[in-house]
Amino acid sequence: MGWREPTYVIFRCSLPCLLRRGAYLGHRMGVRNTGRKFSSIAIALTLVLAVGFASYTLFFGVSEEPEPDAGDGEEFTRPVRADPVVKPKPIPLLTGRVIDADTRNPVADAEVHVSCDGTSYRTLSRQDGGFSFSELPDGECEVSVRAPARVVAGPDPTGRHLLRIRSGRTLSDIELALHRSATVSGRVERRGQAVRGANISVLVIESSGADTQFVTSTQVETDAGGQFVVEDVAPGRIRILAEHQTYGLAESDDVFVRSGAMHDALLIQMSDVGDIVGQVLAPNQQPVENARIAVSRGSMMRVRKTPSDSDGKFLLSGIPEGAIRLTISAHGFQPHAPIELNVIANEAATLSATLTPRTGFGGRVLSPQGESVSGAAVYMRPTAQARDFDRRAVALTDEDGFFWVDSPPTSPAVAWARHSNWGPTLDTAIAGAENDLRLVLQAGGALTGRVVDEQGLPLSIYRIQLLGTVGSRHSRGRLVNVRDPDGIFRLEPVEPGRWAMVVTASNRPETHTRKWQVFANTDTDVGDIIIDHGGTIRGRVVDGTSGTAISGAYIGYEGVVGLRGRRRGVRSNAEGAFELPGIPSGTASVYVSAPKYVRRLISGVQVTGNRFTDTGDIALTTKDGKQGVQYSGIGISIAFREDRVVLQNVFDGGPAAAAELQRGTAIFRINGIDVGDLNPNQVVQMIRGEVGSEVALEVRRPGVDYIETIRVERQEVQAP
Repeated sequence: MGWREPTYVIFRCSLPCLLRRGAYLGHRMGVRNTGRKFSSIAIALTLVLAVGFASYTLFFGVSEEPEPDAGDGEEFTRPVRADPVVKPKPIPLLTGRVIDADTRNPVADAEVHVSCDGTSYRTLSRQDGGFSFSELPDGECEVSVRAPARVVAGPDPTGRHLLRIRSGRTLSDIELALHRSATVSGRVERRGQAVRGANISVLVIESSGADTQFVTSTQVETDAGGQFVVEDVAPGRIRILAEHQTYGLAESDDVFVRSGAMHDALLIQMSDVGDIVGQVLAPNQQPVENARIAVSRGSMMRVRKTPSDSDGKFLLSGIPEGAIRLTISAHGFQPHAPIELNVIANEAATLSATLTPRTGFGGRVLSPQGESVSGAAVYMRPTAQARDFDRRAVALTDEDGFFWVDSPPTSPAVAWARHSNWGPTLDTAIAGAENDLRLVLQAGGALTGRVVDEQGLPLSIYRIQLLGTVGSRHSRGRLVNVRDPDGIFRLEPVEPGRWAMVVTASNRPETHTRKWQVFANTDTDVGDIIIDHGGTIRGRVVDGTSGTAISGAYIGYEGVVGLRGRRRGVRSNAEGAFELPGIPSGTASVYVSAPKYVRRLISGVQVTGNRFTDTGDIALTTKDGKQGVQYSGIGISIAFREDRVVLQNVFDGGPAAAAELQRGTAIFRINGIDVGDLNPNQVVQMIRGEVGSEVALEVRRPGVDYIETIRVERQEVQAP
């Protein structure tokens, strides 16, 4: 068998086995015939082998598993165990954090819920407030949050956010803000006696989570002692409403709720109730249907409303006793003068109101889907005249989409309407006095694109403010919050016309885009909008006469005209130096003001993202009776129209006045660039500039039908 098999057999023997093997080897080697010398060698060899076996067992151990049988001529190899398979961590699709709305500290152990197509996913926020979801389906999802002793401000107690989830893309930087919940308690009584079973609700007048008032139901009723406790109240200005089937509705005084506070000893006085029954008629005694009847009392915030039926009749029940005010209005009629009534407990006050028809014409504005549109502007013009977007609106639609124009046209005329979400209506002829015009808005278009940073990476959360030049004036359109992992936005419907956008993101300055033309039923793709981290303007504020530093001067950045105006202010230090960070790349204006000095505006400052721009010394002039603002320009104020800029004022003694420009002059191009392609900030910056430089304006003066080009040299101007 060769040497391999004995070696294998020796290392498989125990110590007694080794001794027997040693004796057997000694015998084979002739130990018995060679005497004591060879016997010593055999014993020594056996001991060496025994020690070797013990060392092997001590350091390497002996497996209790039987070794596989190795056949003749085959080498046995011990099998090697494979390393465990490490699965890659899943890519999170949604990450964010839960914070305290007041301190911005993290909130741990808050329940974050995501709902996608009826399927819910849940996780808890970590100690740092962070949370993440890795297994979410593509599509629209809602994320909400709740935590013990905390509440979301606003009409939705869960603070739902609508998100768009896409595989392989992480939607990050989601912030869910919670307030520490407050408690409001008190007592409801009538004539000093406790009122049991009054339903308690909360009227939120002012809140950080809503722009308008709203009422929240609490499922709380007063007990036998008239006591109530309302928990989980968000901070803000509120009133507690108490409603009882016998005593009607009553309100508390205003309560200014603080986060985590307890407001007690609130007293609500209820009274007996009566009813108001009436009828609304026209002068010919015909009933007026759908007249709107509203009841209010003193400082009560919640107004009771009801419509009249087909017979002109109405009923308002459960009105607390006492003096109330009744207002009645109906489409096509003059509003009735307010009616003062005294409601008597357990009695019905009756009245009959006659409405006077209005002169003029009216109607309703509808969306392309036939729904009422509130806030639509209605215009009127003679039939023979072309549509003019500069014309002022003659009426605005109410909450039900109705409008009325008291001045009837004196010649054949048409009416049309427009709204920022849709295209303008077609012209509708006005045939004398009528109140049933139906103006249907046309379909709108859409703006699409993507918002990225300076490296081309998408920003997942940002805000877009639309700035349009579709109406009689330059005005703001919708404000849209976008959350998309790819930075993609789609704004629709958008009224056809020319639109610019102001895009803002967290910790980044706003970016002003140029204008794009939007067409009905058409997507306008604007491509990538880049938002960088902005640049920093620095300089020094000094006295224009002595050159000494002015400390405490206020330096601010002038933002979009008509949007949010001036902001981002800092103060100069003891040496008069300042640094104003976060300014959008491009041309900017900086204003500087200090007590006893004339405010100064520095124009044409070129800002580059992530860099410093030094203005040097900014010299201020003492007032000495002077007011207004000093700046370098041509001395005009402007307003925006459809495709041009119109001069509103021309300052006396300025370059524009010397060039005989006057109010009403229209500017179509600045330095050869069409103003219709510029946003308001760009227009202002292009007209301003360094002293001694020229600006070329293509204008049409009032009363002329041709465009001329004039060149105006910029100078120091004192604006009133």
